[in-house]
Amino acid sequence: MKGGQFAPDRQQNSVTTGHLAAPTALLSVHEPLFSYAEFSGLINGAIDNGRMRGGHLERLGVECRAGSLQGVRLSYLDSRELLLEALRGCDRDAAILGHAARLGFASFGELGFKAATQPTMADAVRFGVALQRDFYAGVEVAELAPGANGSLDWACAALFADPEIASELSVITAVNGVALSRSQCPHVRVADEVEVSGTGGVSLSALREFFGCPVRIGEVTRVRLSKAFLQSAPLLAHLGGKPPHAGMAADTPEQRVTAPSLSPLQFLRHHFSAIHSADDMARLLGVSRRTLNRMLERDGTSYSALSDEVRRQHAMRLLRKGHTVADAAEKLSFSDDRSFRRAFRRWTGQAPSEIRVGSG
Repeated sequence: MKGGQFAPDRQQNSVTTGHLAAPTALLSVHEPLFSYAEFSGLINGAIDNGRMRGGHLERLGVECRAGSLQGVRLSYLDSRELLLEALRGCDRDAAILGHAARLGFASFGELGFKAATQPTMADAVRFGVALQRDFYAGVEVAELAPGANGSLDWACAALFADPEIASELSVITAVNGVALSRSQCPHVRVADEVEVSGTGGVSLSALREFFGCPVRIGEVTRVRLSKAFLQSAPLLAHLGGKPPHAGMAADTPEQRVTAPSLSPLQFLRHHFSAIHSADDMARLLGVSRRTLNRMLERDGTSYSALSDEVRRQHAMRLLRKGHTVADAAEKLSFSDDRSFRRAFRRWTGQAPSEIRVGSG
């Protein structure tokens, strides 16, 4: 993070350099591992409306209108550049929600077809979750857990500490998930409730209309999938669908492109209780503190920025579950309540009491 902006070093665009030969490699923003299909409808819409020229795509070698997009791989950094360009100066309601109409299981080729021909939508969701790192550049699956009344909570968190577009990624992830689900189950309400980390410039009223359920602002992206939806059969399963291209390779979740271990933000989030300093993180990774600093600087971030983001997420979760400010401060290793309140306001622009009241 430089001057409050996400600013990775573009001079190093690979993680194959010697200093990354650590016991646990970190996923970099430069690795071309993610599917272009995630943003394809949004970018095509921007080109059609004259807001964006094809030069960005040509530079990255993307032929966005030719067949399946499953094989087009971009780095997080390039995905981010395309997203910002597509959203510049646009009506976010129309652009982001209009993007959903252009997205379907066919966008993901044979793997999309396999998801759409599972016996039930619950099976399709579980199949899709196994592929999510391959498809989505900006998020990881945080949980897939039973919810109330037979529902299923599908939740995601950010892969990289990138506050400039965090809310856009959150909204697009939720919109993509519901749009894909709706394309195969059009007559059943998909979601009982949706949570996003921000609106991404889309109005809350437009989001509520699109999702057809309550929408709230929280710390992660979470879609509570309805029982009726989960029990329904996908449309292609009803129709006895055949693969769109006979003889295509029978890809499975185990055969997908696999990202090397975790992103720095994921690593810190997964080892939060054991990491209290940059030295702790370097030790767990098996690298020197200096090497860790270089790795993070190359990706436009720092230990301090990552630690703040993880503590913000934990603080939001604790407060929403009804923990007191004193309890949250203690669990997050603050010296006193006052220090926690000051840090929380710096992270969120709100007082902890506002979150606790809002969660009731």
